Amino acid sequence: MSNDNWNTLGRTHPIHAVDELLDPENLNLAKCLSTRKALIVLSPTIRDLFGMRLHAYIAAHELHKSVIFVDSPSGEDSKVMDQVMHVLECAQGFGLQRRDVIIAIGGGICCDLVGLAATLFRRGLPHIKIPTTLLGIVDAGIGIKNAVNAPFGKNKVGTFTPPEATFIDTSFLKTLPKLELLNGVAEIKKMGLVVDRAIFDILQTDGTYLVAQRFPSTSAAGSDLILRSIIAMQVELARDAFETGD
Repeated sequence: MSNDNWNTLGRTHPIHAVDELLDPENLNLAKCLSTRKALIVLSPTIRDLFGMRLHAYIAAHELHKSVIFVDSPSGEDSKVMDQVMHVLECAQGFGLQRRDVIIAIGGGICCDLVGLAATLFRRGLPHIKIPTTLLGIVDAGIGIKNAVNAPFGKNKVGTFTPPEATFIDTSFLKTLPKLELLNGVAEIKKMGLVVDRAIFDILQTDGTYLVAQRFPSTSAAGSDLILRSIIAMQVELARDAFETGD
């Protein structure tokens, strides 16, 4: 999975598999930030669970002057334009320029909000998605669709814009409740039904163990399952990248 490129809009969309992204010795995030400013949008749960590690990472790489953090409420009720506007106002207040970046660290809703906000601010800023749920890893975090809900319908306001990069770090899954994992497994099963039968075989053999152990990074079956699911999702999305058949 590491350094694979998925070309869904004639543009490179790298998806990187990494271990312990927030370990100060892991340079992936630091290299992405480099000399540019970054607005990092976190779900409250991620701030509570990983906020200290994230701040320690930023401090270790002396990035604190070029990074600010913004909370993005979780839950379907928060997937609205008001939250997108909040991110845009923070981007403006921090003085982001077109070479700068907005980063989402959270579930699918956080990834959607950030993708849309980045597309709109200054007519387009790079954005990076770091999905922290299983559903986000195999769906919202790797796709090109960014949308929020509106009074006239779900996901009615959005864009088609791939992220600059997506980082897949299964260590985030260690903290997920079982129900959240099962939501991701349900999406994975769909990919097994539509694209890749081998996904079903892995779930039948190792699914119970993977859920119970929160998809440990040492599990070859877990890595294979996530890799196959990401490939399957990309194949399926590429058939109608702009949803012209909808």
